[in-house]
Amino acid sequence: MKPFFLAPSLALWIVSTALMGSSPAENGSRPSSTPTVVEDVRAYTLANGMRVLLNPDPASSKVAFLMVYFVGSRHEGLGERGMAHLLEHLLFKGSPKFPDPAQELKERGAFSNASTWTDRTIYFEEMVSTSENIDFALRFEADRMQNALIGDPALASEMTVVRNEFEMKESDPLEIVLQSLMAGGYTWHPYGAATIGNRSDIERVPGENLRRFYKHFYRPSNAMLIVSGKFDDADVLNRIDTHFSPLDNPPAPLTPTWTEEPTQDGSRLVEICRDITQASVGVMYHVPARSHPDAAAITLLNPLLSDVPWGRLQKGLVAAGLAAQVNILPFVMEERGALLVIATLKDGQNPQKALRVLTEIMEGFANAPVTSAEARRARASWLSQLTSTRKNNLSFAFALADAASCGDWRLWFLERDRIKEINAEQMQSVYVRYFVPSNRTAALLLPTKSPLRAAIPPRPDIGSLVATYKGTEEFRKGEAFDATPAAIEARTIRTELRPGVRLAVVPKRTAGGAVQAVIAVRSGDEAALAGQDSIGLLAAGMLGRGTRTMTFQERSDELDALQSTIFPSYQGGVLSLAVSTDRKNFARCMEIAADMLRNPVFPDSEFQAVQADQAAFAASQLDQPLTLVNNALQRATSPFGAQSMFYVPTPAERLERIKAATVQDVRAFYQRVIGPSNVQIAIVGDIEATDAEAQARRLVDGWSGGMNFRRPVRDPRQISKERIVIRTPDKPMAAVGLATALSLKDSDADAEALLMAVNILGRGLHSRIGTRLRGKEGLSYDSLATLSMGKLDSVSTLIMYASCAKENADKAAAALQEEVDRWIRDGITDDELSTARKGYRMAVLASFSADDVLADVLARDMYLGRTMAWYDRLFQRLDRLNAASVNDALRHRFSSTSFAEARSGDFEK
Repeated sequence: MKPFFLAPSLALWIVSTALMGSSPAENGSRPSSTPTVVEDVRAYTLANGMRVLLNPDPASSKVAFLMVYFVGSRHEGLGERGMAHLLEHLLFKGSPKFPDPAQELKERGAFSNASTWTDRTIYFEEMVSTSENIDFALRFEADRMQNALIGDPALASEMTVVRNEFEMKESDPLEIVLQSLMAGGYTWHPYGAATIGNRSDIERVPGENLRRFYKHFYRPSNAMLIVSGKFDDADVLNRIDTHFSPLDNPPAPLTPTWTEEPTQDGSRLVEICRDITQASVGVMYHVPARSHPDAAAITLLNPLLSDVPWGRLQKGLVAAGLAAQVNILPFVMEERGALLVIATLKDGQNPQKALRVLTEIMEGFANAPVTSAEARRARASWLSQLTSTRKNNLSFAFALADAASCGDWRLWFLERDRIKEINAEQMQSVYVRYFVPSNRTAALLLPTKSPLRAAIPPRPDIGSLVATYKGTEEFRKGEAFDATPAAIEARTIRTELRPGVRLAVVPKRTAGGAVQAVIAVRSGDEAALAGQDSIGLLAAGMLGRGTRTMTFQERSDELDALQSTIFPSYQGGVLSLAVSTDRKNFARCMEIAADMLRNPVFPDSEFQAVQADQAAFAASQLDQPLTLVNNALQRATSPFGAQSMFYVPTPAERLERIKAATVQDVRAFYQRVIGPSNVQIAIVGDIEATDAEAQARRLVDGWSGGMNFRRPVRDPRQISKERIVIRTPDKPMAAVGLATALSLKDSDADAEALLMAVNILGRGLHSRIGTRLRGKEGLSYDSLATLSMGKLDSVSTLIMYASCAKENADKAAAALQEEVDRWIRDGITDDELSTARKGYRMAVLASFSADDVLADVLARDMYLGRTMAWYDRLFQRLDRLNAASVNDALRHRFSSTSFAEARSGDFEK
C-alpha cells in the first residue's frame, strides 16, 4: 500500500524485550507497573512479550494507534518477494468478528492505513478520542493480530490491486532508479529486494504460504503498540490488558536472519532504458546501521547536500543548470544501510555530465572539507524537522516506530542528541571513509584506479547503548481543547484591522508553544488575473528568495535557527503565506512574513532555480495517467477560453507557460496586482490575542499599492458528453474517469444531500466505487469521487476516477459507469446515509483539531463572511436528511446530466 522504501525502518526480531525491562512469556498478564520513561514517553511490556508505548497529549482531540510488527520484506524467502506487503493488504479484508473493517473505520471518521518496508509492518488508525473509539481500535488491532481471514478469495482479488500498485511504481522514474540502485548495490542481503515485490511472486504466491507467514510473525512478542494523543493512561493500560494480554505466542520460536552484505570491492553501474520524459542519474553508498555513532552524520547529509540555496548538490547541480532537482535518501536501517542520491534532469541536460559532477561532489570531501557554517546549518535544518515531528502526535508515533524497528524506540532521542553535538570535524571523518569509489553503485560506469574500500562497522550493542538513557529535554504539552465549531467560535476573536483587512485569532495553549498563521492576500480582478496562474506560482516561489532587507541565505538561516517555516503559495488568484512557529518566535516570524510580502526584489540569480524547479515538476506530470485524466476532466467541466482566468491549461501548456515566463513578468505582475485591499489573517495557537493583533497590524500598516480586489464571478457552463483518450507510452498503469458540472453552490437547499450522496458513491474503500472496483473485482488500487461545490457562485463539479492496469481499462470504465448509473437510478439507503453522515462529521471535527488546518479554514471563511456557526448549521442540516430526500436530490440533479469520459494509458492507436 505504501511507497517503496517509505522511510528509514529497521528489523526488530533482534530486539529482546529485556530492553523494556521484562522478557517475553507465552501467557498474558497486566503491563509492568514500573515503566521505562524517556521524557514524556512511557514504555511497558506485557508478559507475553508485547511492547507498549504511551505518548499522552491532553491538548489533542484525536488519538492515534500504531500496531508495529517487526517483519518485512527482509523475512521473505525466494519466490515470496512482496509477500509481507501483500499480507498487509489482506489484513484489511476482515475477520469473523470484524467482517468489514473499512465500514467500521469509516463510521468513526478514522484516518487509517498501513505501511510495509524491509523490517517492519505498521498499521495505524487516527480518530477523534472517545471511549468508544479507543475501545474499538484496541479490540480491532488485537483481533487482527491472530484472526484475520487470509483466504484464497481475498487473495485473488487483492493480488490484482497490489499488482496495480506495482505498476504505478514501475511508471515512476524516481522509484525505477531507486529500486535499480538498491538491487545493484546489494548482491546478497535482502535489502536489495523491493518491498513491493516481484510481479510473478505477487501473482503466484500460494495462500498457504501467506497464512503460515502470518501465523509465525504476527504474534505478541514480535509486536509493539504505540498510543499517541488524547487518552487516560490508566484507562488505556487497563483496556490493553483486557484485549492483548490473553493472546498467546505460537510455539515455534522466531529466529534471526543472518545474511550480511560483503564489503563492496569496486564501483558498479546500473543502466536503465525506459520511455520517459525525464532522465535521472543516481549513486548509492553503503553506510552503517542507525544505531552506529556515524549514522547521525549520514542523516545530516540531507540538508548538507540539498537545502536551498546552500546545499552542495543544490549549488553544484541544480543552480549550475546540470539537473532540475536532487533527492537525498539516507536509509540508515537496523542493519548496514545505504545512502542514495538521485538527480532528475530536464530536457537539454547531459546525464553523463550530471553523474560526473554528482560523483565528484559526493567523493570530494577530502578536497573540500565540511565547514563549520555547513555543520551549523545542517544541524539547525534537521533539528527544525525533528521539532516539527515532535509536535505532531501521529508523526512522532511513526518516528518512534521507525526507531524501534532500528533496534529500540529510544534511538530517536539518542539520535537527536547526537545531532545536537556533532561538529564539522566529526562529519568530515565519516564522509571521507564511506564516500569512496569502491563503495559506489551508480547510473554510469566510471573508470577508477586503485579503488579504496570502505568497511562498514558492525552494529553496536543497543542494550548497553540505551540502558540508562532518560532523555535530555522537557516537552511542554498543550491544554485539553474541544475542537467543536461552538467551542472554537467561543474562543475566536475577530477584528477588522482596516477596510478589507480582517483578523481572526484563536488563543490556546499548544504542545511546544506552537503557533500557526495563514495570511491570504486577494488582489486584482478577472482581467488582471487571466492567464497569470504560472506567473503567480513563480512569484510565490520567489517571495522568500530575497527582499530589500534580507538575502535568501539570511532568511533561510534565520528561520532554521527559529525552527520555524514560512511557506508561500498561489492558487486561484490568492497569494497565501502559511507560518508555522512558536510563541517566542512568533513576532519575528511575522516580521519576516511582512518583509517577504512587502519588500520582495525577485533577484535574477534566483529566478532560474525557481523556474527550473517548477518546470521539472510540470514536466514530471506530462505522462502520468492519473494526472492527465484529472486534467482532462477539469478542462471538460470548465470550458473557458485560454484568455479566461478560469481556463484550465493542459500539463504541456502549463510547462510552456512556466518556461516562457521571465523575471520581468513576475516583477511586473507583483508590482501591478498584489496589494492589501483584501487580506485575511488567521492565527491559531499559543499567543495572546493582543500580541497577535499587534503583529498583524504591523504587517499591514503602511502597506499600499497593487490593485483593488474585485471578486471574479464564474458563470455555469454546460459540458458535452465526450470521450477523451490520452496515450502514455510505456506506462503499465492506466486511469479512467467521469465528470460533470452542476449549477449548484453549498448554500443551496439540496447541497448537503448531494454531498452525502457523493460521499457514499466514492469516498473511501467502503464507498460504492471502492467496493466495486477494488473490493469485489480487484481492478483498482486508487479510486475517488469528489464534489467540489461553489461557495459564492453556482458552479460545482463532480469528478470521479480510478487507476487500473492498462489491459483492465475497459472493465474499470464500464464498472465506474455502471456504479454511477445504479447510484442515480436506485439511490442510497438509510444505513449508507447514517454511516456517511457520522464519518463526515467525525472527519470535519478531526480536521479542526489540526491548528494549521483550522487557521486555513478561518482565513477562507472570513473571506466568505462565515463563522464557525456555519458548520453547526451544516451538521443540523445533515441530521435532517433521510434517504428519500437524498434520492430526490440525486434524481433531480443527475437524471438527465451528461458526463464527460476520459482515459489515459499505453493504449494502441
